[in-house]
Amino acid sequence: MSETAPARNGLPRHDAIGFIVLLGVVDLFADMTYEGARSVTGPYLGVLGASAAIVGLVAGFGEFLGY
Repeated sequence: MSETAPARNGLPRHDAIGFIVLLGVVDLFADMTYEGARSVTGPYLGVLGASAAIVGLVAGFGEFLGY
């Protein structure tokens, strides 16, 4: 099959591959944002004056909800 040959739905194959790559890049940036925000939760709560027990409880609950 040629690269420019249309797929069954009429879209060129390279358009579909480009769309899949674009979704992967968007997911990469979303994961970096999510993981970066999760990693600063503890220090941020500490700056706000939360005790170590509260920081542990909030971080543990967040992990629980993630699973």
